Amino acid sequence: AQVSQTALEQSMLIVLSDLWLDRPSTLKQLEELLSGYEMVGNETVGSARKAQPAATFFTFVLCGNFSSPAKARGTMTRSETAAQFETLAQLLAKFPTLAYNANFVLVPGPDDPSLGAADVLPRAPVPKLFTNAIAKVVRNLHSTSSPARLKFCGQEVVILREELLAQMRRCTVLEPNYEVYPELANHLVETLLCQAHVYPLPVTEAAVYWRVDPAMWLHPAPDVLVVAERSSQFLIPFNGTLAFNPGSFAGESNWMVYRPLERKAEPSSLNEE
Repeated sequence: AQVSQTALEQSMLIVLSDLWLDRPSTLKQLEELLSGYEMVGNETVGSARKAQPAATFFTFVLCGNFSSPAKARGTMTRSETAAQFETLAQLLAKFPTLAYNANFVLVPGPDDPSLGAADVLPRAPVPKLFTNAIAKVVRNLHSTSSPARLKFCGQEVVILREELLAQMRRCTVLEPNYEVYPELANHLVETLLCQAHVYPLPVTEAAVYWRVDPAMWLHPAPDVLVVAERSSQFLIPFNGTLAFNPGSFAGESNWMVYRPLERKAEPSSLNEE
């Protein structure tokens, strides 16, 4: 379908990773971030019958892990996990314009609860048992697998939440050529896109459901590749694909905003002065 010029101009993909719901400090940071977007989202776009809140064009991608390392997979009860997502639902309810108009996408992390095996990719979505509380508050909630694929203003976006850089380093046979790329992130992006797969690693690192392996392919290459992990933010264009890591929201208060009209991403942080 053809994308309107208004949608292209107003749309934003807001990507956060490491949203540790058991940390009060993370929830406070998230509330501060959402309050800013709530204010902007209340602005009216268009006129007369076509008028609508700017928040209609916002898509928030919330990536795991949704618990801190201290509450890693296997150490929390079902009721404790449900309570964490209930806390997120209560927080989102404070921002009615976003909750009613914006899209929210949940992408599970390596240590989040899943309907499938924890160490097999693609990782299944967070169970509805935990997301139902959010669905009662957020009108447009999408709980996805990891990797996830979005069609955003006609552009293909692939999102993976994995500690991929560390795993790639463990499997390195030859040291990267630092004269070509001084930063490891550049080598990571080139490897993924040249291998045309989001997880070009042996099964000793993580098994793959072979019947759905095509969901892991990067052929044809997407417009945007989000490699969400705990390492430092990066923003790397490569052969027509814009790859970025939003960084750790819980650890560094970082996130990334992608604007489809300019096909550019903006590193953001609550620590900016």
